[in-house]
Amino acid sequence: ERYFSENNSIRAVQEHLQTLKPLGKSSSADFQRAFTHAVKNIQWRHQAEKIIIVITNNDYKESIEVESRAFAAKQRAIAVFSVLCGNVSETGLHIMNRISDMTGGEVKTLAYHREVVDARGRKVNLYLQKGRLFYTYYNAPQWIEGIIEKNPQNPGFEKTAEPFREITGETMPARQVRPDTMISRYRSASLDPVLKEETFENNAAFVFEVLARQLFKERQGTNALRARVLVSDASASCWLSVYDKGLMRYLENKERRRYYFPLGVSAEPGSNETYGIELVPRLYGVQNVDIPGSVKVTLSDIFSRKKPLIKPGLSDPPVWFVSVRVERIHAASAEVDVRQP
Repeated sequence: ERYFSENNSIRAVQEHLQTLKPLGKSSSADFQRAFTHAVKNIQWRHQAEKIIIVITNNDYKESIEVESRAFAAKQRAIAVFSVLCGNVSETGLHIMNRISDMTGGEVKTLAYHREVVDARGRKVNLYLQKGRLFYTYYNAPQWIEGIIEKNPQNPGFEKTAEPFREITGETMPARQVRPDTMISRYRSASLDPVLKEETFENNAAFVFEVLARQLFKERQGTNALRARVLVSDASASCWLSVYDKGLMRYLENKERRRYYFPLGVSAEPGSNETYGIELVPRLYGVQNVDIPGSVKVTLSDIFSRKKPLIKPGLSDPPVWFVSVRVERIHAASAEVDVRQP
């Protein structure tokens, strides 16, 4: 392992990271030494957010030393986040979950997607997360957000997202599936030969983007502007200013899925806006069937009939529902790091 310490220049850190080369599998002892060094020796700026991110594709054994370092991290208010790749087993997941639980961090696991063609010429899409194998007979792009999700009715348990189906049964040996064994395990379960292997990808870029937003943008004040979001319907388009982190997540999800959805907005005078009126998001996540027809309008309705739509409506301030889709998201600029030259 190698250690590098740089407290004054983000650019120097970036340049050093570019010099690193993969050295292969690391052992439990390697992880223990690196974790100990990070907890004991990193010097943090006063009032800085203290975060350690562990990225690994290996299993580590439980040890008293790692537990004690996790406890030391907790005492120093250092949150430990982990990103686990496809070779990490249930044991490794348990260890990293324990460290993150102790320190106030979180564990994220990568998902994998592989497309194959079976003997009947049928395309089968295979998905992997947390050592579990899933399939669909068409490409389900939402796999990139993860196949296994927390059960909202019982956060202590997990459920499989739709439309994924898990491959289980007597033909599946009780051992973990890895990215390099996805096809062989599918053959064992389906008893069908695979004639062609096509797409193979993971959602690492998505996971790191979500983690970055979680660690940095969501730590902004509640009154901070998070993004400007361009929405459109069949008649017009406009920009929305988004301050709420829950709404931000919702709109980011809609941007990826690219379909229309109902959004409750109120109309306010806005001299800096294109139409002289600003739309303020008020309600989201409401099902279309639950919205009265009398409060459904188009963007053109709002922009062409300003006064009637600003005054009457549903609730106070009046709320109107438009069916829109997200075209673009421009994140608010982060503060400039004073260490950056």
